[in-house]
Amino acid sequence: MTTISQAGTHRPPTFSTSATPHRPLKRQASITAIGKIDGETLRHPAEEDSVSKRQKRDTPFSTANTSNSPSHEINIGKPTADRLARARDTKRLPLELIDGFFDGSEGIQDAHAQSPVGGRSSPPSLPQRPWKHKSVARKVNEGGLKNTGVRKRDDIQVQSVPYKTEPPRDAPTFMADNRADFAPWLGNHPEDVLNEQTVKHGFVDRTPVSQNETNTARQSLYGLFRHRSGLQTLSALFASVVEKREAYSKMSPGSAFKPPPRVTLTEAKRRAWLSDLANPAVPLRKLSRTIPQGIRGQALLDQCMANNVPIGRALWLAKCVGANEIRTLKRKGTSGAFAAGAEIKWLRDWTTNIEQFLESSMEHSGQPDWRPRINYSLSLVIRLYSECLLDRDHYLDWVVKSLSSANPACLPVWLMMVNLHKPDLVKHRKRGRSLAEHLLERLSSVAGHSQSPLTPLVGKLKHILRWMIQSNMECFVMPRTWSKYRDALESCFNSDVVPDKIFLKQLLHRNERLSVASGPRTSVPRTPRQIVLHILDTASSPFDIRKITQDCQTACQDADVLIKTVLEWCSSRFRTGQYRVYLAVQLIRICREEADVNSAVTDFLALQHTQVFCDVRCLSLLVSELVRSKVFPLGRYLQWLTASGTLRCDSFQTDSSDLFSRTNEDSMKAEGSLSFRPAQVLTMVPLSSLKPSVRNLRNILLAQVGFSAGCEAHLLDLCKRHMAMQLPRILGSEVDPILDTSVCDFAELSRSTKVELALFLKHQTELFTTSKISSGTKDSGQSPPALLITDAEFRLIRRLCENLDDLSVLADIIALCTSSGDEMLLASITDTVSYHLDAFSALGAFEGLHSRLFRAYMCMRTNSELPRHFIVSLISLGSLVSSNIVSLPLLQQDLARGDRSLAVAACSPVSDGMAESLQQAGPSFIEEFETVLSTGNRMEEQTMTQLFNVLARRLEKGHYQIQAENDEVLCALYARLRVYRLAQFEVLIATWLRKILNTANSRVKQLLPVLISTNCISFEACVDILIEAMDDDEDPTTEVFPVRSHLIGFLAMIVAAENGLDSVSYKLKLENARHINTSPHRALKLRARAGFDNSLKGAQPWDNLLIKLVLSDGKLDALSATGFDGALESVLNGLLRLSRDVSVFDFSELTKNTNDLSMPFCRLRLQLWAAASSSLSSLASGQEAVVETLFDLAKSESDSSWIYYTKAIGVEVASKLRGKAEEAFFALPIFPLSGRTPSTALPRAACIDQAGKYLRIVSSTAYSIPPGGVQGIISILVERFGAVLRGLIGEKTAANSDNINPVTTQPVASSEESALRRFGHMISYLTLLIRMTSIHRTGFVSSRLEHLSLPAASPKQNQQDLVKILVLLVNIALHPSLDAEPCVAGHMLDVAAAIVDDASEEVRTLCARILKDKMRDQRAEYLFGSTNTTKGIPSLQRNSQAGWTTDGLYMVKDGKRVGEYRTRNWEMLEGGAEASISLSLFGTKREV
Repeated sequence: MTTISQAGTHRPPTFSTSATPHRPLKRQASITAIGKIDGETLRHPAEEDSVSKRQKRDTPFSTANTSNSPSHEINIGKPTADRLARARDTKRLPLELIDGFFDGSEGIQDAHAQSPVGGRSSPPSLPQRPWKHKSVARKVNEGGLKNTGVRKRDDIQVQSVPYKTEPPRDAPTFMADNRADFAPWLGNHPEDVLNEQTVKHGFVDRTPVSQNETNTARQSLYGLFRHRSGLQTLSALFASVVEKREAYSKMSPGSAFKPPPRVTLTEAKRRAWLSDLANPAVPLRKLSRTIPQGIRGQALLDQCMANNVPIGRALWLAKCVGANEIRTLKRKGTSGAFAAGAEIKWLRDWTTNIEQFLESSMEHSGQPDWRPRINYSLSLVIRLYSECLLDRDHYLDWVVKSLSSANPACLPVWLMMVNLHKPDLVKHRKRGRSLAEHLLERLSSVAGHSQSPLTPLVGKLKHILRWMIQSNMECFVMPRTWSKYRDALESCFNSDVVPDKIFLKQLLHRNERLSVASGPRTSVPRTPRQIVLHILDTASSPFDIRKITQDCQTACQDADVLIKTVLEWCSSRFRTGQYRVYLAVQLIRICREEADVNSAVTDFLALQHTQVFCDVRCLSLLVSELVRSKVFPLGRYLQWLTASGTLRCDSFQTDSSDLFSRTNEDSMKAEGSLSFRPAQVLTMVPLSSLKPSVRNLRNILLAQVGFSAGCEAHLLDLCKRHMAMQLPRILGSEVDPILDTSVCDFAELSRSTKVELALFLKHQTELFTTSKISSGTKDSGQSPPALLITDAEFRLIRRLCENLDDLSVLADIIALCTSSGDEMLLASITDTVSYHLDAFSALGAFEGLHSRLFRAYMCMRTNSELPRHFIVSLISLGSLVSSNIVSLPLLQQDLARGDRSLAVAACSPVSDGMAESLQQAGPSFIEEFETVLSTGNRMEEQTMTQLFNVLARRLEKGHYQIQAENDEVLCALYARLRVYRLAQFEVLIATWLRKILNTANSRVKQLLPVLISTNCISFEACVDILIEAMDDDEDPTTEVFPVRSHLIGFLAMIVAAENGLDSVSYKLKLENARHINTSPHRALKLRARAGFDNSLKGAQPWDNLLIKLVLSDGKLDALSATGFDGALESVLNGLLRLSRDVSVFDFSELTKNTNDLSMPFCRLRLQLWAAASSSLSSLASGQEAVVETLFDLAKSESDSSWIYYTKAIGVEVASKLRGKAEEAFFALPIFPLSGRTPSTALPRAACIDQAGKYLRIVSSTAYSIPPGGVQGIISILVERFGAVLRGLIGEKTAANSDNINPVTTQPVASSEESALRRFGHMISYLTLLIRMTSIHRTGFVSSRLEHLSLPAASPKQNQQDLVKILVLLVNIALHPSLDAEPCVAGHMLDVAAAIVDDASEEVRTLCARILKDKMRDQRAEYLFGSTNTTKGIPSLQRNSQAGWTTDGLYMVKDGKRVGEYRTRNWEMLEGGAEASISLSLFGTKREV
């Protein structure tokens, strides 16, 4: 007996993966009762389904409950199995029946497998159906009935309603409720008709297929091909097929979608409705009947999140509400424009609600439910964005704006938002650049704080930035902010990786070519010579000779040019410092292996007689050092001098009659007036370094030019005797009554004589110190004597060496004197090393001298009394350089500790009573004051004030009762007093100086140097007090006032200190030189306050100070603003060999003296003139002359100095120069303005080169462009770009016809330029136009600024011109002719992007509308496109920007595409038949 389950649904077949699937039948046999097997009736599946439904109402069960029940074995007999096998083979039984029969349980399959049917194994498993069947468990015998032959009957409820056939639920559905292969017997179905064919073969629902379709079409088409009209027949056939396909693919009926109506519900019903919406089990069909009224805007989103509505169902509700809102707005409108505007406004409001919803979710950060809230919010908003159910432009703008203003706590969320929308954010220029700037700003702020909690975000920021650069580099073309964010952007890449290096190089190039300087700047790259000069000028002591040489050789590969540049640098009068010569000699010694130094030096010396800016004093020192170091052999120069015939019979002054009566000023004037001659080199060489034969040849050649070697020897002997009189103990000479014992100035001596005198002094000093050391050691048998040379003798030796310009000898003598134990001598030596630090470092002697001095101090440190002066000098020297040998903290600690006797004293304050008793002290004031200081090691504020005032009154009076009391001693007491209370002392001394500066006390100028030399006050503080006093107390009604007279006296003391022998003068000279090196502008300002006084004219170091100032910081703008009463102009005229008359300025003469060394000074002179000409209208003619001269220089290819001059001229002169260059640029006949290019106006290379020179002038003076731009320049550019576009179009159309004979189609020989060359000239001119546009682009849109107050018609006209030039730029850039010139096209698009950044939204829209045919190009879409693409409401799309991409749907009329079809996003609901279907599922076309 076979037991069959009452389940009415089809069961899924069981088949193995190895079974071969076959195609299921379209329709199964509809048989009510097939037959019986062992007494069991086999029913139709439909009837079984109806029976199972009735049974389920009484005894419900589920698949889950029956899936685990034990399988039932069904026993069938062999005859039954044979009948089933035959029926299956003959396809009499339906496959579903067989499948359901053998799929009951495993027992069935096993039983079947054990009983072979017809010698075969069990039947193969049937294939899986294309639909899914639910597993319905068969009803089993749960009561455990045995095979008693009695069937258990189930109670079946009798239906009280008419029977209605229902389709099976698991049957596949094709359309609505139409089930596949379901046809109950009604008598009218083809399957119900029984005929002979159906009885014999069964019913087959098969479409008859023509036999020809299965064969080849060759026979059918072959005849048509041979026939004359066969092709036309086939063409008509295929055309009809295409028309039929197009007709069938059109969707003509309109949408019948109607949004569900809204009704007013109670609060309870509304909550219930929302609960049903949140329940996925409740179908939307039920909810779509009505939706609650009042759920809209942000409340809709809040309710969805509060009820945890699934995202898809929440989107369904939003679409239903939105569709109702839009239809309501359309009913309210009276016109299409009004309805479109209302629709746009509603969409903006809806987008604002979405933004507020997301912001409210972000505000709950840190709360327990924040993560699920933000996840739901982001999921819903992203889904709304992807479905285009909001204003995308408004939403993305809000994302970018929120990123820039987000607090640090919400920054990670906004970065996640940016990461989600980054493809759309970088797609268009409108917000891609803003996003890049905001991200770089965030990166700069976060990366600048290493301990910030946002430091982990650096990696995410860099990742987003790298992705943006790789996907759309154009977003980082931001010329206005490139300099600000360049470093932050470079930190995102690894410069060692080749792709990263390429990206950075491209970005740098694209931004720099668009950058317009806000001020004058140099746009010409420096030459190797200029780089070498810069390295030498910026080198500072202590010098690393090897590194400087290596840098110079790297900058200049040509060794001859390098040596020539070094020689010119060290001998130029536009540089200062004797150290240059020693540094140059060291560099040349290193380079002599790679170059012919002798030839280079000879060529250099041979041309010096033509140079007017040569410093003869430095040149003589250079020749002497080169010969002394054996780098420059004099014998070869003598041979060249003899063979070249350059000797001239010029007389040399060798008379020494007035040698000791001339002042230093006279000597300097005489030396400066000397012009260099080639034979003069012979008087610069050291005689002791020459061989006898070379010395004799030198004397012979000098005799030919009137120089007597005998007079030279006599003068040398006379100078030695004079030196011996000044140093009798060292040089061993007696007093000569003929010679004056005063210090002699050896400035006018020849260099050979100076060298011999210096070597003589060095030799005698060595003999003296050696004899002293030997005698002391021999007599006592102990260490050498502590006193070798006195401090006074050393100061005299130092003065002699400095006058002889031989610092190498001075360094050797200092090395001999460092073994002395004299504190003052060592202090003087230390000050000397500090003053000549640069020279000693260039000589290589500084490190040795520094270590010697420190060792001498360490030996003296064990004494009971510390050398205070020596410590102060060592600290001053240590502050200039950093050394590992000298411990600066140790020196400072010893200076603060003072005498060792005070270190062991009790910690007690200085007595107040003893301080009051000093006011009546007499000759013993010094001893009593020192006694007061020795009473304690700390001091009260009142006591400090009393002691300071006591010393101040004595210094002001200056009437000392004893010789031991003088200014220096009292100031030394001030220095000791300063240690106790440093801050109070500085306040007291500054107040006291301000008081005495406003008095007529003549002792002020004497006190200031002493106070500075004893370290009571720093030189910088003294200068600040003087300048402040001048600014506060200056009375413009009086010509002379006390402060100015004191300032002039102080400067006079500085000048006198240059020749002073005492320690105070040298200390003042040292501090003044240090102040000039560190603060040259402050030093010049001090002298400007004093004025160019006649008493100081020629005495103040104006030249050196000005050179230091110009070469140190280059702050020349402040010089022109400071009043110097013509002092700077006069000094510069003398330095540049111009007329001393300041009112006369010849710019053409100035340009003749311009070179790499003099350029900064020439530029300063022009800048001073420009500052004066801007305030004097009478100098207008001079401005025109400067403009003409600069214009002529710019047209010269060999001279590029005009570019540096543009940095010095004023804005007014620069504007005139730029206007002249622009006028000349547009006046060149390079390109016609209309029509074809005539043969007489072809682009010529010469004209293009000239245009390039004019453009360089405009680029260098771009800072003079007014904020409102140049009037009319944009119209001219539009005209020129239009001509270029017409030329490109003409070139394309005439490319195949201009040079072709129409009859023979052969090239025609022509004298005109070829088409290729003509196109090349056109591209060159186009490049110049692009650069001109880039320069003036900042003034294109500035007319929109309110502060310019332009006429009413100007903004409209400016907007039209702006649209024109943007359209032209894009049209030219996208022209096919420029495909071979990607750099030019990219440059044009970058310029257009920079202009678009400042343009209004209206300009973007107009450009997009005009360029609608070009908007398919991604480059044009990036500039003018919008994110509101094909999605969204149609009315909004019709009124938004052009350039959208569609889903492939277009509107066609008469076979032509007339527009784009945009779907209705608010009416595209999910759920299949419950809503309209998206047209994007079909590649169809919408019928108009």
